[in-house]
Amino acid sequence: MSKVLGKATYSAYRQDNIVHVIAEGEKPYLQTKVTIEQLPFMIYPPIYALYFETSGITIPVIVPFVIERAITNFPSSAKSISIEDATGHHSIPIDTRASASTGAHALALSEAAAAGNVCVFRQLGTERLLIAACDAILPAIYTRVFGPASYAECQQYVATHALRPVFDVRKESFKAWIDFMPGGPPKLIVIGEVTTGPAIGVQLIKAVPQGINPNILILDIVLTPGTGRVSTPVPQPVRYEESPPANTYTDVTIRSGADSFTIPVGQTH
Repeated sequence: MSKVLGKATYSAYRQDNIVHVIAEGEKPYLQTKVTIEQLPFMIYPPIYALYFETSGITIPVIVPFVIERAITNFPSSAKSISIEDATGHHSIPIDTRASASTGAHALALSEAAAAGNVCVFRQLGTERLLIAACDAILPAIYTRVFGPASYAECQQYVATHALRPVFDVRKESFKAWIDFMPGGPPKLIVIGEVTTGPAIGVQLIKAVPQGINPNILILDIVLTPGTGRVSTPVPQPVRYEESPPANTYTDVTIRSGADSFTIPVGQTH
């Protein structure tokens, strides 16, 4: 089996908070499988790559292809998405499309509502709820959770089951220090608390790229979807360690979206 970087031309658009990436090109063999996969780098937003995967007896014939990947939980503030392929790095602008509930879809929903054939769908991996006609053709990332029912009943279901986002960075809880205790190399430790609903995971990740001052470490607070529904907010601890520290850090800047704050780095001996 051979798996290598392929090449293509790309486009991307965002619709209903989902980023769709489209790759068009030619593959070298009839049985070559073309995929867009997330690269395993600790970086946010993530980077993706286009792969050609070929196995078995090959038939050397040039075959055009068009593939699309739908990406959930891609940062809503991102204006582009990064793709690596055999020709290098590509930054693909993300266009914005109207919600799928507009236009012809709105007419279909109106007709379904009149017939009492409306359902509520949940986006997998999230608690995001959307209303559509029960027989609407939707991506596989949606599953039906309620209906068929009237439009009013579906609205009531969404009102009583929708996720209430809860997110608060407890800035006063964040501390940073370098542990010089005997028995091992020096270790930078950063801890803090973030209040979220229990259906949301939290990570403290080293930002890429870092800033111009190598003595100020920049960390990003990254939210990840969890399981279950948000009922009451809970404090969640976050922790970052670096051993040995890459630089002589004097401060740590914590970023959360457009907000940021900086704390000093202490020492323990």
